[in-house]
Amino acid sequence: MSNPYMTMVNQFGRMEAQLNLARFVADLRAEMKGSTRPGSDDSADPRWIKFGLDDVNLTVSKERKRGGDSETVTVTIEPAGCQFRYADVPPGDDFALPKANIHTGRPIGSIAADIKRRVIEPAEAPIAKRREYAALLRQEADKLTQVAARLGERCPGLAVTIRDRIGEFCVKNPVGEFSGGRPYLSGHFYHDGTVKIDRMDSLPWDTFDRLMVALGETKR
Repeated sequence: MSNPYMTMVNQFGRMEAQLNLARFVADLRAEMKGSTRPGSDDSADPRWIKFGLDDVNLTVSKERKRGGDSETVTVTIEPAGCQFRYADVPPGDDFALPKANIHTGRPIGSIAADIKRRVIEPAEAPIAKRREYAALLRQEADKLTQVAARLGERCPGLAVTIRDRIGEFCVKNPVGEFSGGRPYLSGHFYHDGTVKIDRMDSLPWDTFDRLMVALGETKR
């Protein structure tokens, strides 16, 4: 049986196979009772198209081979509304999402059943763990914001910022102790309330002594 989604097109004087991905995904989406989702390739000949099923997104991507498009597509899955920055992608096999190579020449009902068996069902456990991890990141971000607010209120002479889920601080407009101003101080703070001093200018003895007393490193 010939593949209804494949055609031959003239590409710069050479005939190449082309997979009508838009038509294939439209039929697949209708078969699986899915919905359109943003984030697809919107070119005239899209390389990938995304659609939604309940609380997950499926992305169908076509592949190139010698002589044009392959008849096989790759189907991947991700939880809707639960995307991570590259630096925040959770590590470990427990979070790994399945994907499958699917031949488009089969009946669309068989393809839909195959995707459910090979992609959607195996993804349930890692998607649940990803949502738990995303909730943990949100909690840590909220706590970090609270620490930043407390630090800014207690120490108005510090410039306080948050970057990449880590807080940073430094003294505003330092001019040096010998000029009668504040010595330079910078460091990081974290969602658990701990603070790390990365750099500090020299301190007068009485200031250093008070610091050691606060740290419990000297006699009172």
